Amino acid sequence: MAPQRNESIADLLRSALERNPDAVAVRTLDRQLTYRELLGKAGAVAKRLDAVEVPVDEPVGLLLRRTPELIAALLGVLLSGRTYLPLDAGHPADRIAFLLADSGARRVLVDQDCAGSVPPGPWTLIDTDACMANHREGELPFRATVPGATALVIYTSGTTGAPKGCWITHRSLDNFVGWTVHHCPRETFECSVAATSLCFDFSVAEILPALTVGGSVLVLNNHVEVADLPAHVRPTQINGVPSVLSDVMRDRPLPSSVQLVTLGGEAVPPSLVARLLDSGVPLVRNVYGPTETTVVATSTYLTRADTDRTVSLGDPVSGVEIYLVDDAFQQVPDGAVGELVIGGIGVSNGYPRLPALTASRFVADPFSGNPGRRVYRSGDHARRTEDGRLEFVGRRDHQVKIRGVRIELSEIEQVLMSHRLVSAAAVSVAGTEPAQYLLAYIWPADHGTPPTVAELSAHVGAKLPSALRPAHYALLDELPLTTNGKIDRSRLPREPQLLADRDHRSPEVANEEVGLLEGRLAEIWASTLKVQTVRRDDNIYALGGNSMALIRIRKSIGAELGMDVPMQVLLGCPTVAELAAELLDEFPADPDMTRGKVR
Repeated sequence: MAPQRNESIADLLRSALERNPDAVAVRTLDRQLTYRELLGKAGAVAKRLDAVEVPVDEPVGLLLRRTPELIAALLGVLLSGRTYLPLDAGHPADRIAFLLADSGARRVLVDQDCAGSVPPGPWTLIDTDACMANHREGELPFRATVPGATALVIYTSGTTGAPKGCWITHRSLDNFVGWTVHHCPRETFECSVAATSLCFDFSVAEILPALTVGGSVLVLNNHVEVADLPAHVRPTQINGVPSVLSDVMRDRPLPSSVQLVTLGGEAVPPSLVARLLDSGVPLVRNVYGPTETTVVATSTYLTRADTDRTVSLGDPVSGVEIYLVDDAFQQVPDGAVGELVIGGIGVSNGYPRLPALTASRFVADPFSGNPGRRVYRSGDHARRTEDGRLEFVGRRDHQVKIRGVRIELSEIEQVLMSHRLVSAAAVSVAGTEPAQYLLAYIWPADHGTPPTVAELSAHVGAKLPSALRPAHYALLDELPLTTNGKIDRSRLPREPQLLADRDHRSPEVANEEVGLLEGRLAEIWASTLKVQTVRRDDNIYALGGNSMALIRIRKSIGAELGMDVPMQVLLGCPTVAELAAELLDEFPADPDMTRGKVR
């Protein structure tokens, strides 16, 4: 498909500013910035980056709270022709340090609340609060942009045991944004919800298209907040992972103001399409695209016909080509399954720090006839039906998706095998949607003294984000191997004896206060997870818990127990017993709580 003739993101934002500088550009539930204010603050950031002479090819880290200033900082980097590297304060310090070192970033934009999350290293912190406080009227961020230069570095789970950085160009980002604003009705951008972490490329779709057409962006901490918005806040567009939006809609429909819901990141259940259409959402869209091909490669609007059939991946976006190939890299006929290969303007610059992996995944384009162009081998299998619909079939390697998060099982295995008591490890997905979880099989270095669950959890928790942490561990009595010496995944026990079942002994409840708090927490977990009972040593992820469930649990604990529990505490305490101990350590005992609300 030929690319449309797009203006750049900078050109579109400049036009939006000129049309209505006092229109609301970005808002939270308690604050807002006009286009004049937003781009003024972005200009102050760009000026500071100019002053310290940040090269255009050197990523600038972003580690800020989810406020309007986060969007201003992003634009200050992007519109000055530079590269932004999103970071998450909830990630382990080791991971943040790796991303900064691997990307070559030497400056990190922070606010006062997040500065402490940046580990020590050879990088300089730039205080955006101080920087933006002194911005001047008319001080705009626009600088000359090189289309082939990098605009964004996104890190995804890596097969080598470490995250891999994907470098996306300004040209690719301009094309995606230009296609999006042509593809979606203008009114759907009036209030676009931004609830996805910047560390996921879906955040681009939430933020940039709306701003380039003069709409507004509503910044939320997470998608759960959509269900409790004040009546005067009327979102018109929501982008999200199907399992996340299913959870949001569990108790109530989306706000009636929503005009467009875009689903991506995992397979779309036809039942969710039916629920959205039945609730009155006029437009429902499915999109598909690896990070390596710039957010979205294919898209389709869904209809009633999609409520009882496999949902199509759709058609290529402007400037993108889709091919299905066999093992010999020959295109397969309709109806046959082939690997999904993506070409065109959306193909990124690959993984510059991993030249061998880049060479294997980004290969010469034999189909377009354009010398020098590359296509991306997605590793996804798909087929094209007789009526022309593109259907996802599955993965060709050990990459999986759980609740929309792309996970390389090899990365988790490498981290587990770095533990001194682990000789070999294999990770698989257990359970059924939406209660899938990661199960890790362990071959200990010494069968006489295998690692404990606590040791493994602490080791993994220090190196991997919560989405990549196993919910259960199982010891292998035998290490099933293939003829070439690799672990034979097909022979891993389907119902293993869990490490907790074999070695774990629940400690006695310390006292009545602990028992009362554990009992109340168990009730909150059971209510949130829709299960009958929760034992004190049950792992929340094995019960079907996820980040959305943790957000609900945090809210319930605040409402019922009066404790404002940091999300990091919930992430680090996967059992009721651990959480109760941590809460009693963090919060002074409240006699009214233990004698009244806690039963």
